Amino acid sequence: MLRSFSLIFSLFGLLQVGLAQDFWHEGSITLKNNLSITGELSFEAGLDKIKYKSTLYEKKFRLEDVAAFQFEDYELGIQRYFVMDYIDEKPHLFEVIVEGRYPVYRKLKNLALFKVELSLTEENYDFFIRSENELVPFNQFEDKILKRITWDYPFEIRDFVYKYNLNLEVTAHKVLVMQHYNAITVPNLDHSRAQKLLSIR
Repeated sequence: MLRSFSLIFSLFGLLQVGLAQDFWHEGSITLKNNLSITGELSFEAGLDKIKYKSTLYEKKFRLEDVAAFQFEDYELGIQRYFVMDYIDEKPHLFEVIVEGRYPVYRKLKNLALFKVELSLTEENYDFFIRSENELVPFNQFEDKILKRITWDYPFEIRDFVYKYNLNLEVTAHKVLVMQHYNAITVPNLDHSRAQKLLSIR
């Protein structure tokens, strides 16, 4: 199981294969004015703009005008979900890799990597947990997040860590713990995106 979860970071790098060329993906965009549109999406090099087309029209949207977008990743056979969120009042693009009460985000350190076809690792990303009104970076996981989730479910979280011999200094293991916690707190939530990411290969 741990081996499968450790694949999460190399698999995310495969996104570049689909984005480096002018491929179209079924998806949707939510703009900052809350307007949502469904059609086909393609991406400019470096993800500066998102191309949109439907049977009615085509348009390019600047990333700063977008609140969120999602699309079908045909290469991986999953739906990818991205949101705009803020660090120090500045907008950044994040991929949602775990959903739930405390969702887990990852952010490319350099968006220019979107036009490079290579397999990325966790070293290419910063990871965060959306907790109430703040984005908590993974280097503050034990101080700000672990205490909260073990307070909510002390036996479940500790047993999970011991059962799989997790090292909470390891980024992949933190992702694993947060997925387990979110599955407990929101049992009806569809975790298929993360599960498919982790089961490929």
